[in-house]
Amino acid sequence: MGNKEPKHLKVCRILGFTFIVLAVALSVMGAIAISASKVGLAMLIPGMFFLFFSAPCLFVGFSAKIQKAQIATQKYIQGETKEDLTEIADTSADIVSPAVKKISKAVKDGVKNETMFCKHCGVEIDADSTFCKSCGKKQ
Repeated sequence: MGNKEPKHLKVCRILGFTFIVLAVALSVMGAIAISASKVGLAMLIPGMFFLFFSAPCLFVGFSAKIQKAQIATQKYIQGETKEDLTEIADTSADIVSPAVKKISKAVKDGVKNETMFCKHCGVEIDADSTFCKSCGKKQ
């Protein structure tokens, strides 16, 4: 798609602005006519209709520009906070590192099969045990 904007977005913006102009014109004419007769109410209703449909058209028409602005804002924020985020990541790594070492040691020790758990009560027992030292049942 490149840098060329899709035509439907431009059409939506044009429709949105046209609807707003029509809504304002009909509302003003309706307000003036209400004081003269009941015909003004017949102008206010289409005016509200055009106003109601202008918002979605404008939203769709400007959605790509809004997203582009949001991405630029996010990049700016990341650039401004890069040092802080790096410091947080380093600190988190320092905090988590001992826990990771303990977990790896536990996994490594478990692989050695020096201990196991009783099938019946779940107490940790020696791997070469035939009976559980807690419940006494055979393994």
